[in-house]
Amino acid sequence: MKRIIALAWVAALILCVGAAQAAEWREGLGPGQPYTNAPEVDLTEQLGYMMFYPNQNMTMETFCQTLYIYLPREDVTSGDGVLHLNTVEDGLVLSIAMNDTEAIRQRAMIEDELDIWMWGSGSCFEIHLPRTLEFGKTYFVTMTQSCIVTEGGIDSPAIDNPYAWRFALAGDYGIGGLEYQGLNEEGATIAQAGDEISFDLVLGGEAASAALYSRDASVDFPVTFFEESSPVTGIVTSDSPAWGVMFFDAEGSKLSQMEF
Repeated sequence: MKRIIALAWVAALILCVGAAQAAEWREGLGPGQPYTNAPEVDLTEQLGYMMFYPNQNMTMETFCQTLYIYLPREDVTSGDGVLHLNTVEDGLVLSIAMNDTEAIRQRAMIEDELDIWMWGSGSCFEIHLPRTLEFGKTYFVTMTQSCIVTEGGIDSPAIDNPYAWRFALAGDYGIGGLEYQGLNEEGATIAQAGDEISFDLVLGGEAASAALYSRDASVDFPVTFFEESSPVTGIVTSDSPAWGVMFFDAEGSKLSQMEF
């Protein structure tokens, strides 16, 4: 059986030993055995280790529009498999073909990622979602066979277990369910003038209020200041919209700022 290891095991390992000091393979380790206590696999016969982010132990807070798959090997590419994003509450949300070049981006892992995973090299697949994750829902991803393939012809196995890649948008406040609709296809990821923008503004915890703003009046928000959670809509007035939201505590001090 081709070995797939989910993030929960690695997350616990990172918490115990900390991040590596440099992005290089430690002595005796490599793509086939990325951790001392991990079983070694033959990468000429198996895909090997594959990690997912976010997950139950490593969450994203306030906002999430991209999912990540990491592998400690570089001879991989997108296959013809399909990734399915589901929620426990509603079932299937959307399906994305791994060879969809508009939704999937493959790249080499950056230094910070290699430090976090304690690897010396690796590949990352970014899955860009047309609609951001929503607060209050539990997500899980399933994958058909051949979502990722190697240059040697090895296919990734199907992942049907709803607990293998499971996560939720964390935090007491933020933005959920962001999408653009209108001139583009529904759920477009690149906005054009005339499109409608919609999302759920969530307030809670330390965040008592939030203010929306737009640079160069590129997005028209009918309401820009909120003191409770609320659905938000606006109209894009420029093909290059630039906008953001600032969150404040009860005393009016800025907690955080998100820009888009």
